[in-house]
Amino acid sequence: MIYLNQVQIFGVSHGTRAEAQRLVGWIRDGALKPVLHRAFRLSDIHRAERYFMNRDLDFVGKIVLVPDALWEQHGARFVAPEAIARSLCM
Repeated sequence: MIYLNQVQIFGVSHGTRAEAQRLVGWIRDGALKPVLHRAFRLSDIHRAERYFMNRDLDFVGKIVLVPDALWEQHGARFVAPEAIARSLCM
């Protein structure tokens, strides 16, 4: 149902509901932009999980899963050429 209705889910691991709503408002208004480290196609979810669990990597930002049909529009720009080469070895 989430996918069919194009529902977006936002979550935070700390703070109050009011603080989370304020944070989402800032993101929607463009006042705050999340830092994205890397994107993976949704069909590569297992590779994304291995990448996330690799504690040898030192990264800042979010790792995002993008539906395959939206990859070129939203995901491809978050994959640096050297990251592609490294992920193929995982």
